Order: sequence, then C-alpha cells, then structure tokens
Amino acid sequence: MREFFRGWRRKAGCVTLLMAIAVTGAWIRSRVIHDFLTIRSRKTLDRLSATSQGMKWERVKAIRAADFPKTVGTEWTSFPASTTMTLMPFDSVVGIYSVNTIQSDWQFCGFRSQRGHYGEATFVQHGYWVIPYWSFAAPLTLLSACLILWKPQK
Repeated sequence: MREFFRGWRRKAGCVTLLMAIAVTGAWIRSRVIHDFLTIRSRKTLDRLSATSQGMKWERVKAIRAADFPKTVGTEWTSFPASTTMTLMPFDSVVGIYSVNTIQSDWQFCGFRSQRGHYGEATFVQHGYWVIPYWSFAAPLTLLSACLILWKPQK
C-alpha cells in the first residue's frame, strides 16, 4: 500500500478527489438548504450564495441612491430550499427603486449572467453571475483520476 502513494502525483490525486467530493457534497446540500453570505459596504451590497442553481455572486451598487443603507458589515444566513423568496434579492434594500429593468441576460449550460438596474439606470445597478457545481466537480474528478491512475513509464 505504501508503494501506491509514492510520488507526488498520487497524493495530489487524492487531495483533488477529496476536493471533488466536498464540492459534490455542497451540491447535494444546496438542493435542501440555501446559504447566503451578504457583505455590505457604503455603496455596494454583495451576496455570495450556494443555491440549487450553483455558486452565485450578486452585486447591487448605488450610484445616486441617497437612501441606500449605509451600514457596513457581513451576515450569514441559511434557509430551507423549499422556502420561496417573495421579493427580488435586494428589493427590501433598494426600496423605492424596486422597478427591476434587465439590460442583459446570458445563459449557457448552467452558467448565467444578468445585469440591469432598479429605477433609472443612474440610481441603483445590479448584476449576478452563476457558476454551476458540475463545472467544479467534473474537472476535479477527471484530474484526480488522471493523477491517481497515472503509471510512470519504465
């Protein structure tokens, strides 16, 4: 057994396999529980989330919104995936600018990007980007298989 783990390739293959298992576990968990990390700064609000769509980064940026929340900080929240959100992600934050206009929307094989604004384009801008879990899990699994099964030439 010790002979199997000689060299850096097999050790690296085992580490990448563990990473692939962790990503797959997060993928399965996201079907039941959605996690959100919200980061507020003076003029931006970022939300990193693990949802059933994939890993998602949402950003709302205040251009001229005087009533945009000035609180700075981070917040971690989780809720069951069966819970539906009745508001757009940041409607409660942008308040009176809650008329959502989509300027661009792109999607392909689970990847997605959307940009737009609330109210007039000069008030509050928003955008989000989604990277599906399979785009992490599949390459890590293939890389680990190559590293583990690779046999040195003699």
